[in-house]
Amino acid sequence: MIINNFSNALITRLQLDLPGHDSHLKMSSKLRIKWIKSFADAISFKKSAVLILIYSKNNELYTILIQRPVYNGVHSNQICFPGGKFEIDDTDLYHTAKRECFEEVGVEIHDTNLLGELSELFIPPSRFRVLPVIASIRHQPIFKPNELEVQQIIEVKLADLFNEVNSKKVYMKVRGIRFKTPAIVIDHHVIWGATAMIIQEFKDVCSEIPINYLSK
Repeated sequence: MIINNFSNALITRLQLDLPGHDSHLKMSSKLRIKWIKSFADAISFKKSAVLILIYSKNNELYTILIQRPVYNGVHSNQICFPGGKFEIDDTDLYHTAKRECFEEVGVEIHDTNLLGELSELFIPPSRFRVLPVIASIRHQPIFKPNELEVQQIIEVKLADLFNEVNSKKVYMKVRGIRFKTPAIVIDHHVIWGATAMIIQEFKDVCSEIPINYLSK
C-alpha cells in the first residue's frame, strides 16, 4: 500500500538532519528576509503548530490545505495547513497540531498516525513560531470544516504540490506594501509565505525518499 511505504520511508528520513533554513530561503521574499533580520533578537513569540496530513485517495497521495475566512488579522483569507497556537491545556506542540486538525477540519489524529516534524519557522507579522507536524492515515478522511475558522478545504495531490511547474513568482500586497514573492499556484490558489516555505522543506525531504510515491 503506497501510504504505508511512504509513511515508513518518511519516518526514517525525518530522523536525520533537516534542510530547514536552506529550504525556507527558496520560498522567501526579500521583504520576509528583511523582516527576519529585524526580528533576529526577538525573544517574545507565541508557540504554535500546523498539521501536514497525508492520506491515500485513488491510490495517490494527498494532503489538505485550508483557506482562512476574511477577518481583521494578518492571516486573513490566507491558505495554510490546519493549525494554531499552543494552548495551556496542550501537553506539547504535537497535541496542539492534533487538536487544531480536529477542531478545524474534523479529522481525529492519534499518536500512531504521527510520523515526525519539520523545522520550526518564525512568522514575523504575527510573532508565531510554528512547528510543522506530519501525520498519515490509511483511509480517505471525511472532512467537517469549522465554518468559523475555515472558508474552504483544498485537497491537493502531493504530485501537484511538488511539481516545479506550479512554482511561480507573484505579486502580493500586505499592509499596504506590494512585493514579489515565490509561491505555489494550483487551480488559482496562491500558496505563499510560511506555508510555501514549509511545503518546500517537505518537498526537499521527500525528494530523498527512495521510493516512487508520486505515481500509482
